[in-house]
Amino acid sequence: MNTNFKILSLKVVFKECPVFIQFSPEISIIHGEMSTGKSSIARLIYYCFGGDLVYTPALESEFLSATVEAQIGEYEVILERERRTTSVDVAFRKDGCEGTSIHVPINGSEIPIFNEDIFDLRDLLFYFLGVKQIKVHRTMNKESKMVRLGFLDLFTYCYIPQDRIDKSFFKLDNENPFMKNKSIAAIRFIIGHYNDKLSDLELEYSEISNEIMGKSEAVIQLRNFLKEFDYNDEKEISNRIAQLESSKKDTKEQIGNIRSGFQEDTHFVDELRNELRSITGSIDQEEQTLKDINLRTEENESLKAELISTKFKIAKSEASQSLLTGVKFEICPACGAALNNEGDPACSCYLCRSELSEKSISTPEKNDIAKSDLSSRILEINESLELLKRGRRRQDKKLSFLVEKKKELDGKLTSELRNYDSKFLSRSVELERQEASIQTRIDDLKRIVKLPVAVNQLETENTRLIEKRESINIEIEKERKKLNPKLILSELEQTYMELLIATGIKDVSKGDSVSISTDSWRPVIRKNNQEFKDLTFENAGSEGLKTLMNDCFVFAIHIVAERYNLPLPRVILIDSPMSNITRAENEEVMEAFYHKILELSMTTLKNVQIIIIDADVVQIRSDIKAISWMYMSKTDPSHPPLIPYYHG
Repeated sequence: MNTNFKILSLKVVFKECPVFIQFSPEISIIHGEMSTGKSSIARLIYYCFGGDLVYTPALESEFLSATVEAQIGEYEVILERERRTTSVDVAFRKDGCEGTSIHVPINGSEIPIFNEDIFDLRDLLFYFLGVKQIKVHRTMNKESKMVRLGFLDLFTYCYIPQDRIDKSFFKLDNENPFMKNKSIAAIRFIIGHYNDKLSDLELEYSEISNEIMGKSEAVIQLRNFLKEFDYNDEKEISNRIAQLESSKKDTKEQIGNIRSGFQEDTHFVDELRNELRSITGSIDQEEQTLKDINLRTEENESLKAELISTKFKIAKSEASQSLLTGVKFEICPACGAALNNEGDPACSCYLCRSELSEKSISTPEKNDIAKSDLSSRILEINESLELLKRGRRRQDKKLSFLVEKKKELDGKLTSELRNYDSKFLSRSVELERQEASIQTRIDDLKRIVKLPVAVNQLETENTRLIEKRESINIEIEKERKKLNPKLILSELEQTYMELLIATGIKDVSKGDSVSISTDSWRPVIRKNNQEFKDLTFENAGSEGLKTLMNDCFVFAIHIVAERYNLPLPRVILIDSPMSNITRAENEEVMEAFYHKILELSMTTLKNVQIIIIDADVVQIRSDIKAISWMYMSKTDPSHPPLIPYYHG
């Protein structure tokens, strides 16, 4: 798995204006007053990746669509999702090459939407990360049913939402058994009970087991069928076929004798000849129609590629405009000389002295209209292409039908030319029916005679499959030994404990230890002092402590993922990591937490993008780290809320 994952920007379109937010590829910290839309930023990012969206009164009233620009694996990706939809418009390209844009359902499609094995957004996101479908066993037993993991199952260990940070420990509780099982399956995959190779091996093991079961059942049914009709072996069936072949030969001789004295009369075949001429003309017309459809398809594909390229150009232009809007130069960016703006007319540019006109100014609204037009046009072209593809399939079927009909009529014409005297026709037809009946019985017996051979082949194949399954089982055990999940799990326990202590949590001391059961996967803090009860997320009385336990665990699992190159997208998005922790009483804890984040981002987690959203933060400074700060306020116009004009 290519774990490279960077959220570059978020654009939210509201009824009165769009809002554009850029993120640092390293650390982004969003903070500010309550009810300014901070949590909605994280929720809208999650929404674009296929998650559900909590519609606050402000979003319910004003929200129209959200667009996330991201780097996923080796792909530049734009995900655009409108309000209350079950699909996402995805544009993507690799290495700056020609891009692709598709309308992607979130919950799956009956037919592939891209390539031959991508049916929904989950498949497409895994495609960007360089992996196929991920299937793991529901339990540690390899004979248990395999379940399919989605991208959001892995994203559970990348994104902690505000409404879950002090209520649930990564969905590992018993509140929702289905989500619990998926969360356990995801962490088992991440931690090293699985990798791509092991997942493929276990999937192959499961498929072979199902195939063995199916072939065994087929052998039983085929043997019962042969026994019911007294076809005990191949020899008996072959003898019966020989008898029917002899009877068929006699019938053919009688037909030949009847036809041998006839005189030619072609009045029976005139109608067939006329019909053949008509069909030949129809075939020529349908072939020309098919050529026209193919030409229109090529023209639409070319136009679609040009529109997608334009959409990427507008997205880049919009990002540049967002960064440079309002910038005033005091010195020339080329030579460094001070700019003298005195005496310049208001209609000229103070930098380059060019005359300005309203038509030359590109506004975000125009970009939005252009992008909306492009998306609509791309959608129209996609619909047109789909109609053309359907038309081509219908045309192929129609043409094939006409060709087959012509072939049938050609054969019928040849046959009719031999049948020309009505007084002998009834006898000839009767003999032909008799011949056809005999041939049908021969064909049936020839199919049946293959059954004993097929049964033997099935049993041979089953033996081979059983041997192959055993060989795969040996490979599975070897791969599991290579993974050494116990070592990784031990590393996770130790790392989690170190982070809990580093944040200064008073409930945890250096003598304590962490134990993670592979049944529940919920960490238990074993107290060194036996007078105290072991600490878990469930019995932690403080919601602030629960929050820190979630915070530390997500960083711990990403630290271990970096050390062992585990399959986890390299992004951490935490909404309110200091939830229920007041700065006045717990300033040391807050400082320790934020400085630990900075330390990790410059060392172990230097390849991981970190986005923190909180009401109150500790100002961390570093000259060697790209930290993006965003403050949101209801009263400060220079730091507006997410919806600048809304005052609900």
